[in-house]
Amino acid sequence: MIQDDANAMATGMHGSQRHRLPIAMVAFCLLSLTGCSPKHVGWSEEVVLPDATVIVVDRTTRSIPWGEFGGPPGDKPVELTLQIPPAATRGAPPPPQWRSTYLPLLLDHDAGTQTWSLVTMFVLCDDWRDAGRPAEYYQQFQSRRGGAWIRVPLDDSRRGQPTNMLADLPRPGQYATTVNRWVKATQARGMYAHLQKIGVDARELCLRDVER
Repeated sequence: MIQDDANAMATGMHGSQRHRLPIAMVAFCLLSLTGCSPKHVGWSEEVVLPDATVIVVDRTTRSIPWGEFGGPPGDKPVELTLQIPPAATRGAPPPPQWRSTYLPLLLDHDAGTQTWSLVTMFVLCDDWRDAGRPAEYYQQFQSRRGGAWIRVPLDDSRRGQPTNMLADLPRPGQYATTVNRWVKATQARGMYAHLQKIGVDARELCLRDVER
């Protein structure tokens, strides 16, 4: 588990995908449990670490329908998990399952200190605003020697680093086998800059959305 008081509520996304859920939508979900029930998706994913080591991790997401009547339908992740299996830890103690509402973007491992680092970001602008509009849109977590994941300040060395995790969350049944690095590279080319590199100020997209 993550030692972080804000981890269960703080998440956000670029302005073009910002929607608020009206009270009527909540009522509709309560009346139609099948249409608005949470979606659970699990998959395995190849991750190329910054040192070029390739590992396979297990991920899940749980999401709910999100959008306004008349607008494009979408999903809002309410829980994302990441599990690094013992086979990927190169003899070091595996970290516990990471579980939060942030979107994982960059995974790294320091063999010398047996430290796993995970850089994440808000999924929705609304959640970034609800969290008080923090100056840093990206959030970093670390697990050392198999210990709990703890949120730490974002390392300056991370800024400008390419992301290495699937940011386009899959639909149920989309991937029957492990998501390999080539599939991920193809998807990444069409994504927003803040999903391709750490440090691109996605926060500005949310601020511009408020001004419009």
